Amino acid sequence: MMPLSFVREGAVVKVENLAGGMSFRKRMAELGLLPGSVFTVLRTGGGPFLLKIGETRLALGQGMGNRIFVREI
Repeated sequence: MMPLSFVREGAVVKVENLAGGMSFRKRMAELGLLPGSVFTVLRTGGGPFLLKIGETRLALGQGMGNRIFVREI
């Protein structure tokens, strides 16, 4: 398990843990990022993370991304 910032671009990952309070977890759930969710990491460095969840692309700031712990699958 590692924070999103350690994942290479192009990797497919599964959310293992969300390290934050109830409001952070609620916001992630609204965006479709729950423990067990699978997504592709399109971009990790030099700005926001860019994720592909199904047919949707999502940009997350570095602070939020560093609180999402994933496992590469």
